[in-house]
Amino acid sequence: MKIAVVIYSYTGNTFSVGQKIVEFLQKNQHQAQLIRVSVIQDQPSKTDIELGKTESTEPFDQVIFGSPVRAFSLAPAMVRYLEQIESLHGKPVSCFVTKQLPFVWTGGSGALRKMVSLVSDKGALINKKAVINWAAKDRENKISDFIRSLL
Repeated sequence: MKIAVVIYSYTGNTFSVGQKIVEFLQKNQHQAQLIRVSVIQDQPSKTDIELGKTESTEPFDQVIFGSPVRAFSLAPAMVRYLEQIESLHGKPVSCFVTKQLPFVWTGGSGALRKMVSLVSDKGALINKKAVINWAAKDRENKISDFIRSLL
């Protein structure tokens, strides 16, 4: 199966999860490709984000999206990316967000709901979802559990 792992990452944490996902999928005989969402100028509070050149998800059978939480919400760069992509009609899609703050009320669930809503509006079939708390002691276990659940 041809799988795109589309990641927006500001600090590199979300990107590192994306790399682990790609490695796991490739070890399990899938054609996995990491696609990084890039922006022309990234400012945390900016909402009028201009994206850099981005690859299409059209040729892939399945897509996994990952993004950090920014200011208790889905990162504006990922919102912009998901608003502008082509249809995901009928494609299985998994989503995850990473966050730093340990409290449940700090935006992880809301950011994940926003991501799921945006891809659902494009016709995606929602598969797996996860909130990964970067400050949690069991973070590596949560990452591993999410990655294993993708197959």
